[in-house]
Amino acid sequence: MQIKQRARLRAGRLALVLAASAGVLAAIAPAAGASTAAPSAMAAASSPAFPSGTKTVFHTCQVIGHAGNYQAVHCADLLTTRVGTAGLEIWIQNEVLCQRTAAPNKGGLTACSGVHERVGYGVPGRTFAQPQQTCGKILGHSPCISSRTEHRFLASFVTLGSASAPACSIWAESVLDSVVLPTTGHPTVSARVVATPHFNYHIEAGNSCIEIPM
Repeated sequence: MQIKQRARLRAGRLALVLAASAGVLAAIAPAAGASTAAPSAMAAASSPAFPSGTKTVFHTCQVIGHAGNYQAVHCADLLTTRVGTAGLEIWIQNEVLCQRTAAPNKGGLTACSGVHERVGYGVPGRTFAQPQQTCGKILGHSPCISSRTEHRFLASFVTLGSASAPACSIWAESVLDSVVLPTTGHPTVSARVVATPHFNYHIEAGNSCIEIPM
């Protein structure tokens, strides 16, 4: 890995970023064992943008559950950014949101009453998840002030090889998500995992499939 590329990662990449932002119905449509840690409050501030040139590889969404005129949805996203001629950053993101299912404003998003969520990834033989994130006064935390929560991190930087080089696979996950719906009685719905398809790539001989950026 080139020294200049490593320096760029150390200086300019986040290990973990949180965001809360609004969205529209079309944005959640699907496209083509975790570590334990104490919960932390979701950040209210907007997250920095992805690096220039970042592309979405997979965006997979699933309804967690519904009650009254609302449903909860969680999504897993896998994105990549090319660096130079052979470098590749692999980004993992999840999204959790509450959505109206009836008129008026059917399909519109609204703030959930409470959210527990974790973003992570899987590779053959193991999975990894960031610490749980929480929002919602009903859960004893700061309120969920936006209709959509996003949580993302840079999972790996790899140097790509030819098609005959060692093959690797990774996928994004949103795991152990639970949502308190913003309707009478504040029912809670939950789901164990939503995952993207596998992203397959080849690495330069002698490198690891997952190279944690430092």
